[in-house]
Amino acid sequence: MIPTVFDIFSDMCASSVCLVVVVIIAFIVFICAVLWRASGRKKVEVHTTTVEKSGRSGRYCPKCGREIPFDSKICPYCKKDFDE
Repeated sequence: MIPTVFDIFSDMCASSVCLVVVVIIAFIVFICAVLWRASGRKKVEVHTTTVEKSGRSGRYCPKCGREIPFDSKICPYCKKDFDE
């Protein structure tokens, strides 16, 4: 009689091999989670424009994300030059 996968699995779990396999898989998942978390992925900040009472949308600096006057050629906060 050919053993099925279920028969092999139940024989394996009856011994300590099952525990070792589960511990190894849990360890691999843990290491993957730690590496993924420490991979240096930066959060992307999204700057949205707001609509003022006049109906015009605000202007934001692409470098620091702060709202700036419409006629600014340089950001008053981070000194980014918009003519570049």
